[in-house]
Amino acid sequence: MQPYLIARPHPELARIDSLYVTVAPLGAKAEEYEPIWKELRQKVGQRLQQAGIKVLTTKPYDKPISPQLGIYIDLLKLDESNQRVFHVQTSLSRTVYLEAPLSNTPGRDSGLSVQADVWSKSSPMQVAASQNTPAAITQIALQQTEELIVNWTAANPPGKQAADANDIKTAAQKPIAQ
Repeated sequence: MQPYLIARPHPELARIDSLYVTVAPLGAKAEEYEPIWKELRQKVGQRLQQAGIKVLTTKPYDKPISPQLGIYIDLLKLDESNQRVFHVQTSLSRTVYLEAPLSNTPGRDSGLSVQADVWSKSSPMQVAASQNTPAAITQIALQQTEELIVNWTAANPPGKQAADANDIKTAAQKPIAQ
């Protein structure tokens, strides 16, 4: 039997050729940095495109986006201080199929699936002066994006098409060699 996921680095990133990027700031006064979050999303998108990953620019509202790269920023202003405490986590979520699609059942095309985080990088809590906080967050998010790109490249080597971890139909239909 052809090994689909055995000895493949980062199978969770296999066969991803496009994704949607979101920046989700949480916490007190996160909205004051709104232009920074938009710029961060653009920088991450540019870096992903340079690596060969297409970045989707429009978000479909009628179905879940898969795969999606989320940059989650927890931000806290310290009382009576000009400092911020923050945490940055970058996660890639995608639809994971738990059963093969049932094409002969009306209204049930996609099989049982769930949107799950399949890859994640997180930074420790950090403190920075208010004016330095956006630059520090941007630097961390871009470092985490670089880690994703390194892992994605390992899972999708140039010239070879990796098997898809979610491709249940293909795996089930392949004949088993003696």
